[in-house]
Amino acid sequence: MDLLTMKHIVVADTIDRVINTDFHGKGLYPIYDAIRREMGLPLTYLAADGMLRRLEQMNKDDVVLIGTGFLIDPYLKPETDGLISAALLARALEYVFHVTPVIVSEAQSLEALHWTCTTAEMSVTDDLALARKNRNTVCLLPISLDLAEARRQADALLAETNCRLMVSIERPGANEFGIYHSALGNNISHKVAKIDYLFEQVRVRGGFTVGVGDLGNELGVGNTQAALKPLIPFGGACNCGCGGGTVTATVSSAPMMGCSSEIAVYGLLAALQELSGKSDILCSPGLQRRVLEQAALHGAVDGQDGRASASVDIMTADSVERVVAVLHDVLLHGNRHTDNRPEFLQYVAAMDSNPYDLSH
Repeated sequence: MDLLTMKHIVVADTIDRVINTDFHGKGLYPIYDAIRREMGLPLTYLAADGMLRRLEQMNKDDVVLIGTGFLIDPYLKPETDGLISAALLARALEYVFHVTPVIVSEAQSLEALHWTCTTAEMSVTDDLALARKNRNTVCLLPISLDLAEARRQADALLAETNCRLMVSIERPGANEFGIYHSALGNNISHKVAKIDYLFEQVRVRGGFTVGVGDLGNELGVGNTQAALKPLIPFGGACNCGCGGGTVTATVSSAPMMGCSSEIAVYGLLAALQELSGKSDILCSPGLQRRVLEQAALHGAVDGQDGRASASVDIMTADSVERVVAVLHDVLLHGNRHTDNRPEFLQYVAAMDSNPYDLSH
């Protein structure tokens, strides 16, 4: 393995550790560990590497899909977790990689998404052709709650775009019986846009998919379903009586886990910046905060307690902003240290038991 690849993998491992810091004290590190054992290498590395391989072959006419949105009872408001990072991922995809980002969600999420994307310095449209034509633009599209209609929409969208790259952020994912669950094991299928089919079809047609979650009931993190079920409350025995538990059955090319899905995506952006060598992929802490505050002002709520507050899973805006700042520090210091002291990575690369060796 060359030293540059080694550095990318080691930095991504640090990014994984930062975004999986158990700020909530849930005791759920084993969830990350189970997926990491299955995938082998740092999850942010695998996701970023796979995305970059596709992005290098794309141009402005190519579409990258982003699924997000998790509606919170009783008012069916979207939670902040996912909406902010979806907008900031869309920004990076358009600004840096010059492709067309399209965000799909429930209709109830679109107003908040409009404002998160606008604050993330993007023009917003529901016209796909317009988005593909113009720079600095993101397209927002609603997906139906009805399974048959959602499949029709997915087939039409894929026929029009031939999309080969999709990221799902904090989306409910159905279990093996097609039932969607909350973290507390309740059936929420009635309020979920049926995006699973679209997500699966991108991968089945040869594309690359990234599923981002923080528990196991999220779309795209079902690669280790059997291992996750005993690790999660209600993972194997939910409250609705379906018998399938809350863990999603939908897999992805690169499942990712974080203390929140929102924080995990900032890790993905950091890894994309590290592997690509490009700048301005990971948003500034200040921009992240502004987008979060606008989401709360325009209908998004905290998923933990339903408050219309600028917080993510009860992590305050200050806390989330600091995590973004730490990720910037990881990128800065990891590169500086390797430049000054390459002997350390050379030593690890030469170890017989090198845990980062791709040939193991």
